[in-house]
Amino acid sequence: MRRTFLQLVAVIVGVSLLGAGCGQATPSPTSTPAKAAPTAAPAQSAATKAPATQPAATPAAAAKKVDWPEKGKAVQIIVSITAGGSTDVQTRLLAAGLEKQFPGASFQVVNKPGGGQLLGYTEAAKAKPDGYVLACFSGPSANLLYLDKERGATYDLKSFQPVAQYLTSAQTLGVRTDSPYKTVKDLVDAAKANPGKIRVAAGDLLSSNHLIYMLLERAASIKFATVHFDGGQPGITALLGGHVEVASQQVGGISSQVKAGTVRVLAVADTKTYEQLPGVPTFESQGYNVLTPTDNFLVAPAGTPMEIVNMLSAAVERVVKTDEDIKKKLEALGVNLRYRNPEESLAEIQRLDKDLLPLIELSRQK
Repeated sequence: MRRTFLQLVAVIVGVSLLGAGCGQATPSPTSTPAKAAPTAAPAQSAATKAPATQPAATPAAAAKKVDWPEKGKAVQIIVSITAGGSTDVQTRLLAAGLEKQFPGASFQVVNKPGGGQLLGYTEAAKAKPDGYVLACFSGPSANLLYLDKERGATYDLKSFQPVAQYLTSAQTLGVRTDSPYKTVKDLVDAAKANPGKIRVAAGDLLSSNHLIYMLLERAASIKFATVHFDGGQPGITALLGGHVEVASQQVGGISSQVKAGTVRVLAVADTKTYEQLPGVPTFESQGYNVLTPTDNFLVAPAGTPMEIVNMLSAAVERVVKTDEDIKKKLEALGVNLRYRNPEESLAEIQRLDKDLLPLIELSRQK
């Protein structure tokens, strides 16, 4: 009798435990990224365990976890160059699009030039990882800042959590319209005849609009007199003022000068031409292997909660794919809109790191 009673009790307890297990909430899909360690590399590891289609990144699920952004509290996006340049304008348009995605929130672009762009990235890397400080990571110049150990960067890729890529563009080579150089060959011939004499306006050391000259020098066996500026726009100003003979700037940053009739573009460093620069050929079509795409990513400090990262990334995707007003304005700047999620963005930045390392040694030979 006692044995029968004990067996009955065991059955009742077992059924109760089973019922409790069945009634327990299944872990939310957002829990996987939320447990990611506060560095970019572990975030990638956690993310790659789940399929890209897993609903972990849905803003609705994340919104249940985090009250972000708080109304009345501004989200800063640090841009490490002066105001007015291509990257600055593009980031301001992205910020305007994000404000539409988060009604009541304010996304403010803050320019932090200085130290060859190190100042802005350093401040972003050291910021509190709460989603209120972000940065525009503009590769390849941003990659080269920490890859080149002589630059003294106090951060590296692990200091950031990629959020999303939102566009890609290309560098151009421009001269004043009264310049004798009509083609890249004209410029190359002049540089061969006057080695180290033709002044070219570059951005910071190893930035995109410095690499374009390095690649052309290597492809054509020539040498320029390189003058560095904080970004592409000051270089255009120097060109117009007659202080240099050539300047490099992204398609969007130079197209207005072309329309104004003050600058003639010799080539685009891409595999295709651009509508914003009608009639301008590529370097490749002129016989020179020069490719310098500029990829813009939105990044956050490492350790930013993945719920916030995923909300932001989904919002960037909506801006790039569905906000027709912002899309039209960005495309008018001569960029190609391209969205990559956090994991894809990290993989692309790492790929850029691998491709760019050999160019650092090339810069030492200058």
